[in-house]
Amino acid sequence: MTLICETERSATWIDFADGVPCVLGIDEAGRGPVLGPMVYAAAISPLDNAEELKALGVADSKALNEAKRDEIFEKMENDEKTREFVAYAVRALSPELISTSMLKRHKYSLNEVSHEAAITLIRDALENRVNVVEIKVDTVGPKATYQAKLEKLFPGIAICVTEKADSLFPIVSAASIAAKVTRDSRLRNWQFKEQNVKVPEAGFGSGYPGDPNTKKFLQLSVDPIFGFCSLVRHSWKTASSIVEKRCVAESWEDDEEEGKPAAKKALSSWLQNKENSENIPKRHAYFEEKLFYFLAYMFNNFWQLYKLFTPELCAENLENEELLRNCYLPSHLPNSDGKFEKLQLRIYISQKNDYLGELAMKFEDLQISEERRKSINITIPKSVSSNGFLYAHVILLPQNYEGTNPMTAPWKVHAGSQMIVFQEPVAKTFNLLQTEKIVENEKKPKRKTVTISAHFRSVLPIRIATDSTNFLMEKATPELRDFLTIREIEKRHEYLPMLFIDEMSMRSRDLVEIENFSEKMNLTIDYQPTSVAKLLLLTTSARTVYQLTKHGFKDKDIDELRGLFTETSLLLLMLTFFVSTLHLLFDALAFKNDISFWRGRDSMVGLSSKTLLWRCFSQTIIFFYLHDQKTSLLVLIPAGISTIIEYWKITIAYKIRISFQNGISFGKHSKEETETESIDSEAMKYLSIILVPLIICGSVYSLMYIPQTSWKSWILQMLSNGVYAFGFLFMLPQLFVNYKLKSVAHLPWRAFMYKAFNTFIDDLFAFIITMPTAHRMACFRDDIVFVIYLYQRWLYPVDYSRPNEYGEIKKEEEEKLKKEN
Repeated sequence: MTLICETERSATWIDFADGVPCVLGIDEAGRGPVLGPMVYAAAISPLDNAEELKALGVADSKALNEAKRDEIFEKMENDEKTREFVAYAVRALSPELISTSMLKRHKYSLNEVSHEAAITLIRDALENRVNVVEIKVDTVGPKATYQAKLEKLFPGIAICVTEKADSLFPIVSAASIAAKVTRDSRLRNWQFKEQNVKVPEAGFGSGYPGDPNTKKFLQLSVDPIFGFCSLVRHSWKTASSIVEKRCVAESWEDDEEEGKPAAKKALSSWLQNKENSENIPKRHAYFEEKLFYFLAYMFNNFWQLYKLFTPELCAENLENEELLRNCYLPSHLPNSDGKFEKLQLRIYISQKNDYLGELAMKFEDLQISEERRKSINITIPKSVSSNGFLYAHVILLPQNYEGTNPMTAPWKVHAGSQMIVFQEPVAKTFNLLQTEKIVENEKKPKRKTVTISAHFRSVLPIRIATDSTNFLMEKATPELRDFLTIREIEKRHEYLPMLFIDEMSMRSRDLVEIENFSEKMNLTIDYQPTSVAKLLLLTTSARTVYQLTKHGFKDKDIDELRGLFTETSLLLLMLTFFVSTLHLLFDALAFKNDISFWRGRDSMVGLSSKTLLWRCFSQTIIFFYLHDQKTSLLVLIPAGISTIIEYWKITIAYKIRISFQNGISFGKHSKEETETESIDSEAMKYLSIILVPLIICGSVYSLMYIPQTSWKSWILQMLSNGVYAFGFLFMLPQLFVNYKLKSVAHLPWRAFMYKAFNTFIDDLFAFIITMPTAHRMACFRDDIVFVIYLYQRWLYPVDYSRPNEYGEIKKEEEEKLKKEN
């Protein structure tokens, strides 16, 4: 679809007349036709060249024949003398752009489209350094309104908007000719994007609805399924009436948004008895089968991931010569017991990436199919404090190699990794009631500074892929080739054991802050065998993690991803991906339905406003607590979005209006809302008696016995513990309101169910993603609340005398329908 409109300019339009005061005229061509574009044109000319324009023969384009218009336009385009006193620019608005503007949800009338085109041309002239001092425009719509609109946009320029401007002003006549010739040319040379468009022998005519050739083209070219081609303006009544008569009738099935009342017809069908339910239109099968499509999509994604991390192997029945020529073969094969030939593994510590340095440790009899773990002590050179570089070099060698320089060995496999990380140190905690610590804390400078210190990676995870597989040479991926060290022996292409340092297993908890560079640091060498699939998964994930650091993610946030990949089995990892996708799906659906429920809502009947206030307050506390605890962004970002939404709900519940004139104002509540408010207040009174003493006792205990990093941290932890420990009690007012009203029809059940699904998913994530223990326990607390809500839904049948979630009362609607009938 051609929905982008470009401005086309004549050769002298930019910097026209070198700053001489000019008059600009605007006119259009093709406003009325049902076919082809509508072209807007602007012409510019120095103020003192009006006689030259008249001598050129410009007049209303409709008063000139086609040959005369083409002659004048040819001079405007190519004649050097004419180009000195007139230039033009045009904008051709395609039929698709016109139809789309007029038919979209927020209607954009043809007048508005025309105004926008004219304004764009004026701005283009000014931006291209044309000294416009007067503007003449042929009106579209009420001329006074149009002129006022232009004068507001372009102050300081004399503007005249009037009818028949193309007859009154030569400059508008020039614009009229440019627009008309451009439209005629586009229509005459129209290239159909669609195939097999039926055009009468006489052509499609001028495009005006009254043209016999145009009428014939419309009748002939309409498709019973897809309607008209892109040449036709679908928004024209001439075209739409033909579509209604000649095309297949369509039925749009609206998936009604929760929170918006349906139209009268849909509402009346909802009020019908069940025995008349056969008259209700059925939803399309897609909406019944969308779960199947979603699962199929997920299965396809998992299959593609499987193929990505599982290289293609050579067929087992290949003959020996073909096997040697087309495959990579393993240099080391296991025996019948699954054991390999023993190898030698050396670890060197160096301050340079390309220099081995000192030998730190050596495994002389490494069996690569068995795990090995050993701790050693190394000294961190003082120079590391200034340049920050320290590397570990791991080299795999033959077991019988005894040389000091591993580079001279018959074969070798090398891998290296940085061992120093610079980041903020962990904040120290202390008892806030110890005056010495408080005084010491007060001596710190008021200006907050971020301290970065060196941390040593105390674990070196070494992995070797022990798969003895034959890889198909031509299908080996670039990721696999990075780990293939090939040596040719008697026409055999053998790959040495695939050695790598698993950076995904380098967790933040293994970082040790270096406070004294003269002390020795403990380094744990952790060797584990792995598979080729796990090797590719971990190394690809490590590259992705590196890209995340470039986009501002902190090491703590990325550390959660490392744990997912390294501390869970492959089956659990795939399950986590699947569950994560479901979580995102339900989050989006819950968000959509929650917003739909509250958007435009004008009644709080049956809904607890105190619960909303508490949720807003608790979400705010939780957000700042999670931020203070440096929780993963995977948890922090959704918490921030939820907090903003809760504040928005408060403005709706209390009918808060904010304006520059009246400031903040509160709306009035109805009698039914006041009744709900009184029940709500009663519930809060009972809760306060229980809650306040518990929070006070918990705060005093935390202050006396639990070390804190600061007073701010203690306040946040005190409030958050109150929210987590007793927050579910503040969900009880809504349950109390439901109990008193004996109704649950007013609740947003669709959003509730999506949130319930996510709550059960959160139970799984509570043991996968790092988060405070209180936040983890809160996930299970929410399960209990949702179960109670479900019990109330079962307990209280639908009460048709009370408002439902749409704010409608069924009995009132039934009475209205009876009166109408």
